[in-house]
Amino acid sequence: MPENRAAHITAFKETAKLKVDSAPYPSVTPDTIVVRNRAVATNPVDWILLKFGFVVKWLLKLPYVGGEDSAGEVVEVGNSVSNFKIGDRVFCYCTGLDSKINNPAYGSFQLYSLIDPKVATLIPDELSFSKAAVLPLGLATAAAALFGQTNLAMDYPTLPHARRNGQVVIIWGGSTSVGLNAIQLAVAAGYEVYSTCSPKNFDLLKSLGASHVYDYRDVTAVQEIVSQIGDKNVVGAVAIKYASAEKCYEILKQVNCPSKIVAVVSLPVSDETNVLVISANLIVFALKYYVFQWSGVKLKKVNALDARLPDISEKIFHDYVPKALASGDFVASPEPIIIGNGLDNIQTALEFHKKGVSAAKVVVTLED
Repeated sequence: MPENRAAHITAFKETAKLKVDSAPYPSVTPDTIVVRNRAVATNPVDWILLKFGFVVKWLLKLPYVGGEDSAGEVVEVGNSVSNFKIGDRVFCYCTGLDSKINNPAYGSFQLYSLIDPKVATLIPDELSFSKAAVLPLGLATAAAALFGQTNLAMDYPTLPHARRNGQVVIIWGGSTSVGLNAIQLAVAAGYEVYSTCSPKNFDLLKSLGASHVYDYRDVTAVQEIVSQIGDKNVVGAVAIKYASAEKCYEILKQVNCPSKIVAVVSLPVSDETNVLVISANLIVFALKYYVFQWSGVKLKKVNALDARLPDISEKIFHDYVPKALASGDFVASPEPIIIGNGLDNIQTALEFHKKGVSAAKVVVTLED
């Protein structure tokens, strides 16, 4: 049996550091696969857990293995799994944060991970593991926001891409990992995308299919978007940052949007604040939720784990994305910033990520 090693969280506190040590080799079950990770990416939740994880410590066992994004090779396949085989190159959304699983084997910050095949995707030979590792969580979150029946419930993407259906979707925060995935999925499904980002990323968003891009810091952006949309039908909005939900709310109040749904990706948690400030922000967010509801605009919190639902899993992870990656119709985005090779570099990657990145994802390779 191969030796497994992992970067563990051994305590939830501000000064905590990951500890690299031996870890149990994952035991494959009938409906899982085991993947030898070759590249992993970091996400804000990974460094937030180190500082504020004590808030959810009753949900997660210590030592905990974090990480949601991985790419590597399938080394074991459960006997109920029919769509993967040993040796397949895949990227995987690692679901260890699911409190119902509560098993460190499902985290990506280790050499071998236990994977739910519903959120694993075959990747073409020409796509490197470091580039593929930027996709899983961003793709899962974007898919849940756009296609989840409790969120925007949009039509699914097709190959070749669907013709324009005359409907608009607003993606506020288009240069984020979630935003870049959402833009591509929405365009492939036939929607016209209105998005925001910093001016330096305008060309990137347009290259991925966004029709109209605005500076999110421009105080006139909301009214410009409303004016440009005119009488077009809007299916809804995706607000990547919780603060942008209010911007989307202001837009949806003024345009033709029967659903009046804003799918909100992140809650008001920041490394620059303390628990009391976070609690106050959450209370303000909850109050806004009820104010928006009263005015007819519905805020829906996106859960990336919904990507495991049969429709999203099959149509996005197993059908559209692997084919579109192979044909070049879907681009692995954002670009990876490779911090180094080996589990010891994951702590450095988290600290680098905390400083902020734009239109990029922080990656650590785990090659032999």
